[in-house]
Amino acid sequence: MTMAPRRARAGRGKSSANRRCDPSVPSPSAKIQLINLPRELLSEIFHLCKSPVQWHRSNTLYYPLKLSSVSKYMRAIGIRIIFKNMRRSLNLCIKGRAPFGSPDASYDRRTPAILAQVLCKMNNLELLAIETSYANQSFVIPFRKHLRYKGITLPSVNALTYHTSTTVDFLPDVFANLQVLCLNVGKSLKKTRGLDAVTSHLSLHTLELYREEGWVKEGVEEIFEFFPSVATLLVDGGLKSTRPSSLIPVFQKFVNLVDLTLATKQAGSVICPYTIGREPRPPNEDSQVNAVALFQSCRHLKKLLLDNGFRRETFGPKRQGDEVTGLAVETDNYNMW
Repeated sequence: MTMAPRRARAGRGKSSANRRCDPSVPSPSAKIQLINLPRELLSEIFHLCKSPVQWHRSNTLYYPLKLSSVSKYMRAIGIRIIFKNMRRSLNLCIKGRAPFGSPDASYDRRTPAILAQVLCKMNNLELLAIETSYANQSFVIPFRKHLRYKGITLPSVNALTYHTSTTVDFLPDVFANLQVLCLNVGKSLKKTRGLDAVTSHLSLHTLELYREEGWVKEGVEEIFEFFPSVATLLVDGGLKSTRPSSLIPVFQKFVNLVDLTLATKQAGSVICPYTIGREPRPPNEDSQVNAVALFQSCRHLKKLLLDNGFRRETFGPKRQGDEVTGLAVETDNYNMW
């Protein structure tokens, strides 16, 4: 008994042939070969697939997103390349006069604990910024207590912006490898609880301090008392009835200082010099003269940025031996309109 040859289904052979000929349609074997590549090589492929054109986020991540959809394994590799930054903002309604008011019922009391748990699971987190306004009692204190109670540590974080100076004694326990610290300073560094623990346990490379009321010479001297070894220092918030030139002897004490940013505008001052009730403003000083004096006094200083609120001037020294013979200057004017 002879059997008739089995006929192929209509269109089946044609579609298979098209799939084999179309390079955009990966074959099962090609997919398996891709997944079996070393993890380091797959990570490099993800980086190479990112478009250098930054016009639109969806365009830059088109091919990495395609790769991440191949399998769960590929998605796990690509997620830290596709998602670089995360910003979570929570607006709280305050009853009464801030900062003495309390959040209304819409504020979930579990938020500080949830945030601490989320941060604990982010093993690759390097830069963390916690900005709070009028939430010391309702958020900052519960958040800090939860970190300590649970023994949570974030060793991967090397840069922290912490916009409160109520107490910072928990920072060395939570952020053991911190190198960059940005703080809001109240009345005085000496009145910031726990700052001794930070200076004795952390080796900071970069320090940024903001003082809303402006800095005086004594306040800058306190910076040296607590952080004499920083290499990069940003003194923000302006000066309070203080000439920039009067701070040169203080900055001279920082033997490791290579990068200095100083806000030279007079804090709390107004443009009109005849305003009644204001403290008299010191006369304006020549920024280039001050820059030369700073570079001459600070032998290791390589970069100086002076910000007067209207213009940012970046200086670099031209040296001949121990003498400063000139300056490299870059100016950036603020756009006021």
